[in-house]
Amino acid sequence: MPIRPELRPLYRTPEYKAARAACRERAGDKCEACGGLNRAIGYRGPDAKFVRLAFGQAEKELLGVRLVLIQCGASHVNNVAGDDRPENLRCLCRGCHLAADKLFHKRTRQVRKDAARPLLTPEAWGMMFEKLAEGGTCAPREKEVST
Repeated sequence: MPIRPELRPLYRTPEYKAARAACRERAGDKCEACGGLNRAIGYRGPDAKFVRLAFGQAEKELLGVRLVLIQCGASHVNNVAGDDRPENLRCLCRGCHLAADKLFHKRTRQVRKDAARPLLTPEAWGMMFEKLAEGGTCAPREKEVST
């Protein structure tokens, strides 16, 4: 997921860059989830762990396998940009980072979607339920035909 424009300055500070470098060094420049070495080429095994491509590996072993390039970065555990404490940063590759933040991304996407197209307000909901209680319907009114 791209970084939202209003959060980009938080990822450009010297403090974040130093924290990110310390995080990658602490993890041995490997993804903490799948174990893939940064900049290594390979594929994900059945257990989602990274399998590094061996030099001269038989081509028929790789039929139908999707190769990936591991690109490690720092992931905020609590999903708060700017909270660059060492215990809040994990070194994850892009695939593991997306998997780790899946629920967070789903929630933020839903919030943005709802903000873009507001649904009924609480007042409108109340009026709709009152109408139903009186035996009415929530169906749209038919337009009056003028003669």
